[in-house]
Amino acid sequence: MITICNSFHPKELFPTVRCLNLNRSKIHLMKTRSLLFTGLLALATHSMAQTPMIYCWLNPSIEGPTLPHVVPANWLSCYGTPDTQPGNWGISQPPSHGSSYVSFLREGNGSTYKEGMSQLLNGFLNPGTYVFTVDLAHTTAYATADPMGCYSSLAVYGGNSPCHEGELLWESDAFTHTNWETYSVVIKPTSPWNYITFYPQYLYNCGNGYINVMVDNLTCIEPIEIVNPACDGSTAGSITITPPSALSGPPFTYSWSTGVITPSNTITILTAGTYTVVISDSSGKTITYTFEVECD
Repeated sequence: MITICNSFHPKELFPTVRCLNLNRSKIHLMKTRSLLFTGLLALATHSMAQTPMIYCWLNPSIEGPTLPHVVPANWLSCYGTPDTQPGNWGISQPPSHGSSYVSFLREGNGSTYKEGMSQLLNGFLNPGTYVFTVDLAHTTAYATADPMGCYSSLAVYGGNSPCHEGELLWESDAFTHTNWETYSVVIKPTSPWNYITFYPQYLYNCGNGYINVMVDNLTCIEPIEIVNPACDGSTAGSITITPPSALSGPPFTYSWSTGVITPSNTITILTAGTYTVVISDSSGKTITYTFEVECD
């Protein structure tokens, strides 16, 4: 039998000593339960920390009434007045998906006028590596601007309020293709953000013309799990890809720039560097991602 006595409560006027008699078996049981609870709590915390999160847009196909000076439901207009197309300012190109899309303008001489749109994510986009796809096109048909000879571009920003340019997460190169093309976007936020904002990106001067970009058909922001290899080569790393929602369905084939072609969504890597993967689905559709991997 063991007697345990505690000290008096600091608010008691007349201190008393309270004792509790416990046998050793009860003490052992209490310790076992405490350790079990601590272990389960640690396991649950570890599981929550390791679970990758997928961020899906509301209205990813950007569907809404085709009107000037507005963006569709679930999207927020930034600065100037984006337009929901087709049918405004001479633009008649069909959407890449659904029945509508959005177009943006920005002054091509680096001045302040620009148009964009934001959306609140379903949770904070924590530091890590993520991918999504978006369909982009250029137009030469704006009736209120002169985009002839200018270019299109897109910038993706993370922020903590609508239209906040907290961190530049990705930008496209300049392009002038008027057909829709799917772009693979790889982002690596260094701070947690809960808003994503899209703008045309000023890359170089194009005189008195305007930069423009047409945007449609977003896919979910999906995590890429990267384990960095050791810098001294003592420990290998890995890349694990969530099968992209932009593809039709399994089986998937992953063709890596290292020469590895595999049905597995995980590859072992031995050194830091640039890695490219072409992912093919059962219909033959492909998506290409390129990652920069560091070493530890």
